[in-house]
Amino acid sequence: MDEQQILSIILQNTFTRASFLKRLAILRGFLEAKFFKKSDLSLQSYLESRQIIRGDKEALLTWQNQFIPALTAQNSYRIINKLTEKLKDLPVITVYIAVLIPEADIDKIGSWFRTNLGSQVMLEIYQNATLVAGCAFVWMGSYHDYSLHNLIIQKKDQISALLDRYASNYQQ
Repeated sequence: MDEQQILSIILQNTFTRASFLKRLAILRGFLEAKFFKKSDLSLQSYLESRQIIRGDKEALLTWQNQFIPALTAQNSYRIINKLTEKLKDLPVITVYIAVLIPEADIDKIGSWFRTNLGSQVMLEIYQNATLVAGCAFVWMGSYHDYSLHNLIIQKKDQISALLDRYASNYQQ
């Protein structure tokens, strides 16, 4: 199994660059423990002993039968390093949101972007409270702002006129 096949498997349940790197680090830790400390160590017991969060745990457990058996003490560092390099070449959409959202929702958003923009699109998500509501994103060098803050700025004159009409009706 080559790195491209492994990358395709990883991308089935990993949508952000941060999750990709974190999960590879967890995988590397497991492989080091298995190959150099306890040869009978199971992935399940390793993840539980490290108190890995549910989303990462579920992702790695799906990899368990797909490609982890192909990783050996001789090839694992090379493969993980190549996967990390391949991450740099994947297209990225940077998303700014007003509030942090649960990982399950990030997976739904990531799945939507992959369906609509490309099967290997990776997300980078940042919190920006100044957006108030909605989101903004950068895709292929273009910034797109769909936030309430931006809408208010765009409609400032109309909002002001509406408030003036309301105030004049209220004073009568």
